[in-house]
Amino acid sequence: MTAAGPGIEAVIESTFLATARVHAKFWRSESLQALSWLALRKEDNQKNWTQMLGWSKMMWQKQKEGIEGVTYDPLLLEVMDASFSKMDWESHLARLAAGCFTLTQGDFHPYNTMATDRGAVLLDWELASAGSPGQELGQYMVNIDIEARRTSERRLVEAYRITLIEHGVPAEDASFEALWEEYVFGGAAKWVWVLPICIQFFPAEGWQQWFVDQVTAFLKDHGVTADNCHQPRKA
Repeated sequence: MTAAGPGIEAVIESTFLATARVHAKFWRSESLQALSWLALRKEDNQKNWTQMLGWSKMMWQKQKEGIEGVTYDPLLLEVMDASFSKMDWESHLARLAAGCFTLTQGDFHPYNTMATDRGAVLLDWELASAGSPGQELGQYMVNIDIEARRTSERRLVEAYRITLIEHGVPAEDASFEALWEEYVFGGAAKWVWVLPICIQFFPAEGWQQWFVDQVTAFLKDHGVTADNCHQPRKA
């Protein structure tokens, strides 16, 4: 007889709480500046930023014309095109200067976490960066079953917020409203950049449509439109 494991919501909650503990430890931490291996925001430069976002945009320009077996919702097409059209270096710098930052995993999805008896373990830090905490959560949840996400996401973001505060983040620096906005709009902006990469490198039958459907549902559920979407984010 095989023992039953924890349900999906319990696994996600464990992941969010583990993430909160990491984020709290490095919340606005100047110590990140000393990590030469980290993809630091201050070391980002306009050429690299333009190239990386432009690479994704170039793939999208080809993909949106049609891929056999993939159907795009009109909203997804509108948001993707609008987001890429909003690319602006100065706006990117202004967001980085104004927002909260912490140590982020950068490639945050369920296959980069592991459930254990002692809680979740976060794996594969190759793309670690000083980035947006809310955006990190949104990136992760786009990979979750749509109905499971819908029924749990607000509660999970609140549990994450409470854990941040319990581990030393000032309450005024971690309001639910601010975290939720970054969860929605930061998560969507990260996926504008990620989606063309997933479509390009996951060509197996069904996977491309799965990613498209996941992102589309997230946009629709949270009212992300061509008018209010943010420019794409690499980090």
